[in-house]
Amino acid sequence: MLKECINLINKFGYNYVTKTTISYDTQHIITHILDLDFNFLYPSAFSARRVISYFKCTSNNSKQKAGDIVMSDDRSTDKGYILWFLIDYCNFIIDDIDSIALFDKQFGFESFTIVMMKKRQEAIIQHNDTKQLYYKQILNSAFGVEGQNNAKFDKISFNKSRLASIKQLNQCNKATRKLNDDTYNSNGEVIEESQYMVSESPRQFKYNMPLQEAVLTLDDSKFWYLNFVYNFLNKCIDMDRVHICNMDADSMYLAIVGSLIEGYKQGSKYFIKDQGFFDLHHKKWLPWNDCTVAEEKKFIDITTESQGENIVCLAPKCYSLYNRNQ
Repeated sequence: MLKECINLINKFGYNYVTKTTISYDTQHIITHILDLDFNFLYPSAFSARRVISYFKCTSNNSKQKAGDIVMSDDRSTDKGYILWFLIDYCNFIIDDIDSIALFDKQFGFESFTIVMMKKRQEAIIQHNDTKQLYYKQILNSAFGVEGQNNAKFDKISFNKSRLASIKQLNQCNKATRKLNDDTYNSNGEVIEESQYMVSESPRQFKYNMPLQEAVLTLDDSKFWYLNFVYNFLNKCIDMDRVHICNMDADSMYLAIVGSLIEGYKQGSKYFIKDQGFFDLHHKKWLPWNDCTVAEEKKFIDITTESQGENIVCLAPKCYSLYNRNQ
């Protein structure tokens, strides 16, 4: 049984004298947890194409050329990646370039993504949970399952000692681990040979989706993630009343200081510090009261996936949101 307790907002600070990071509790009592889900990965899936140019920066002229490309006005700042965010908003300065790759933008996945999202929205309106989860799985699988499928990159096999010794000589071998020793009978005869786990990295494998597509999809999602945090949350939300508990590729769990009376479904109304900025911009990011399903699930948007009283975060992809003892 989980014991009820009072939790305070925790913050990190930096001590410039000792050059250490410190963790400290504020006096703000956490009232509820807000689970935000990002719809950033879907449009990102059709933002990249083949490499059209790549070169190493081996001379001052090539570095100057790369710098001109990076800082060019032709770059798409509204659909750029994390580098553009750092340059435009965080005063990031590039003092050296090792290499640069240029990508041609395409919209080959756009029609697929829009159609699948529309079908999912229709299923939600019809309260058909099975169908909406079906289309959600299609969308999620389309961008990243191939890119994150480690089975494509690591081939694991279990072998006896002789075959394991042969595989260790292969250039694809990554690691070999002995699982057990030989088993002998009462006469000293081997009745079961030792087993080894051999990990190999194939030099070639079949891939249904360009690896570049998956990598740039996740990279683009980080750009929108940072945009939301620094260009929206930090500007209109009192971050002293918020603790970011857990961050995933497309979700964020926030511990909130709100009303001690209203319960855990009170949303975000009690920790807004700039109401004017929030009113002006929140519809670009968040759903609002009486919005349609299409408005709630639109691209480059964030939805409130769930709310609760407590959360336990042990590690990435390992967390639990719960209410009281449930």
